[in-house]
Amino acid sequence: MRTRRITATALALTAAATTATAVTAPTAASAAGTTIYTLSCSRPGVSGTAYISVTYTDPGWKISSDLWISDTEPDGHHAAIQSYAHYSGGEYRSPWYHVYGNGTTKLFRTSGTTPLRPYAIWMRAYLYEGGDRLQGCTTMKSI
Repeated sequence: MRTRRITATALALTAAATTATAVTAPTAASAAGTTIYTLSCSRPGVSGTAYISVTYTDPGWKISSDLWISDTEPDGHHAAIQSYAHYSGGEYRSPWYHVYGNGTTKLFRTSGTTPLRPYAIWMRAYLYEGGDRLQGCTTMKSI
């Protein structure tokens, strides 16, 4: 089974529009390999990027995420990120991961399994006030 390691040098957090791209293209022949997708989005005060890998594990599928979140403004709010994958009959959701303080960027790693191949992956980056979600962005990629 082929896996790829993502390093911090591969990360480029920008204030660009919401984007979702595949790092490697999945094919029927590579079903046993790992495909890594990149999803990013930004709004005033928050910027997030997710590298989400999907690996066939026989049986099931492993969903691994490297989640980068930045609090980008001194507004008194904190930033949070979450990834999730939809499959026929259910979904896998990571917990929300939070960072506090303007200029703070942090990497969170998470993984889970699904019994069926995911058909879509998502990443959400939001600003929070206490436990209340304020504004943010969501990015989805069909796979």
